[in-house]
Amino acid sequence: FARGPRLRAGNSAPALAAGRFYDPDRDRPDTAHCKWGGFIEDADCFDARFFGIAPLEAETLDPQARKFLEVCWNALEDAGLDPDRMFDGLPERERARRACGVFVGVMYGDYQLFGPEEAQKGNLIGPNADYWNIANRVSAFLDLHGPSLAVDTACSSSLSAIHLPASPSAAATATWRWSAASTCACIRAGTGSSARRAWRPRTAVA
Repeated sequence: FARGPRLRAGNSAPALAAGRFYDPDRDRPDTAHCKWGGFIEDADCFDARFFGIAPLEAETLDPQARKFLEVCWNALEDAGLDPDRMFDGLPERERARRACGVFVGVMYGDYQLFGPEEAQKGNLIGPNADYWNIANRVSAFLDLHGPSLAVDTACSSSLSAIHLPASPSAAATATWRWSAASTCACIRAGTGSSARRAWRPRTAVA
């Protein structure tokens, strides 16, 4: 939680505290009766050009796919791995194969629901919330040639994504296996320009 101590003390995140979502009445379908949650700050920040994605395409790309790309890159940095040299310890034939599998557990694709909402306002936008985006874009960006798939088994998606790379078929097709989970629900708070930020990623400036 970005504001763990404050949340535990009973203070909700700003959007909830402002009354946009929270209501103790469990029967109201347009609100949440829980005050607490885990929120990603600056979810609209994304350096599209760094990842070889056109800014216009990034506007309609599911934030889960954007964040997953960033987290995978951060994982390489934290491990001190150069993507171009991560297979250097292998025989030449194996290095050329770059056989690394990417497995991601995901269960929410609600970003696409913003499409009809925006269409009613005259904004013809086709949000891309396909699950394959999340795994395949990592494989494409890092030039990985192993299995690349997203798995949805509801609440056990992350567990399934960790289990699949250990299967004999995955071991036979990939020298490395990379698994992770992405379970994010898109909540757009407010109106006007602040609400549209979910559609238009800001470029992260170092």
